Amino acid sequence: TFLPHLLLPCAAIISLVFWNVLFFLFSPSYIIYYRIDKARHILYVFLTHFKLTCLQIVNYLKKLEIKYPKTIGISSLTFQTFQGRSVAFVRLSNPYSSNKKPVIIVEAGIHGREWIAPAATLWVMEKILENYESREPTARLMLNKYDWFVVPVTNPDGYEYTHTKDRLWTKNRRYISKGCTGVDLNRNFDIMFGTTDVEYRNKCNTDTYPGESAFSEPESSNIQDLFDSLFQRVVAFVSVHSFGQFVLVPWSYTNYEYTSTSNEDLDRVAYLMTYAISKRHGRLYSYGNSFQKLKYAVAGNSIDWVLKRKPNVYSVSLKLRPSISAKDGFLLPGSQIIPTGEEFYDSL
Repeated sequence: TFLPHLLLPCAAIISLVFWNVLFFLFSPSYIIYYRIDKARHILYVFLTHFKLTCLQIVNYLKKLEIKYPKTIGISSLTFQTFQGRSVAFVRLSNPYSSNKKPVIIVEAGIHGREWIAPAATLWVMEKILENYESREPTARLMLNKYDWFVVPVTNPDGYEYTHTKDRLWTKNRRYISKGCTGVDLNRNFDIMFGTTDVEYRNKCNTDTYPGESAFSEPESSNIQDLFDSLFQRVVAFVSVHSFGQFVLVPWSYTNYEYTSTSNEDLDRVAYLMTYAISKRHGRLYSYGNSFQKLKYAVAGNSIDWVLKRKPNVYSVSLKLRPSISAKDGFLLPGSQIIPTGEEFYDSL
């Protein structure tokens, strides 16, 4: 047992002699464990807590790329954020991918305060890579049949702001006017733009301010650009959020509890996702549209835009733990990352 500040120096010394050693660091709010990798003699850091800055996430992705060079590639989306940050995305595929396979896009972290979304997404990514390497059948099927394009933190400015200033900030950080900052990126897509929350349409100091026009923001434009660049190959789109334990399907902009979509198979897929999740830890997720489950409509969100853009796509929003009645809400403890990630993994 080492004091926390001595862990890394001691680990470095021990790694010169021993291999495959696990080091655990416990604190009241998180757990970090370190593994010595025999093949490359690199100290890999697997973080299972929420104190991950954007830079730490990018460095984490680079470590995954070093460890799994044949199955993961990292790049940046087209547009930088208002504060000048690049938005990383990851491609997961088998080593023999022909650029012709069907594509699944995963968009996470579009709302800054929803920390569990990037954390669980990173956990799922690593699990897929690890299981593929060990020839686990499900992971093999996932990467052999599909190419996965994952955006772990769609809104890095807002996400970073929740770590430094305001834990419950949700929008991006575009300066609009004195006293007004930020656009709700999940209301900034070009479908029924600005038709819900009409009383807040021009109130830029509200959490649901949709912006001046559809795709006015670089972050939403990045998702548009990624989707359009893969248009012919995209078969599914998953927008990862918290909280509520729901699988939400279009249409989100309507004030009706049920409206048929152009993809009649969506309800079946959403049900299967909730069923798979329940088999892991017994957590009950339910499916439906936004008004049915949240009692409010949302115009201009990503899953509606995707289904409008390509009507036969499986387009869903996965609202992760905790339940809608939970007291911790957006402040889910770090101990919930792994079980939430396991449920997310099973839903895919």
